[in-house]
Amino acid sequence: MAPENMTGEGVVVFQPARRMIFDFRFEPEQGQILSGLSITAPTDEGYAVPKSILIQTSNTAVGESFKTVLRRQISPDGQFDSGTLAGRFVRRIRIIVLDTWSEGPVAIEQVNAR
Repeated sequence: MAPENMTGEGVVVFQPARRMIFDFRFEPEQGQILSGLSITAPTDEGYAVPKSILIQTSNTAVGESFKTVLRRQISPDGQFDSGTLAGRFVRRIRIIVLDTWSEGPVAIEQVNAR
């Protein structure tokens, strides 16, 4: 149930809050061209599914100057795919969960940047 589970096997579970913020960073000397993002949340384990999200990126190693790239909703079935985005060089990705589809602990199963 640790946050690093979002990028591999496992589920991260957290208590709902006003804003739930997750930062992912690539190695400081490396970055990645971000051309899409997908998020999966489990729907069959009794957890709340995130609803409204902000996706922000930063091209600095220390995570300054985040720019909002998307404001979208994860569907009630726990699936989100940004589709193809205009490629941009990023060193950090921030996901902010603004609310959920239901009450209770929130879970995210996987985040995949491409």
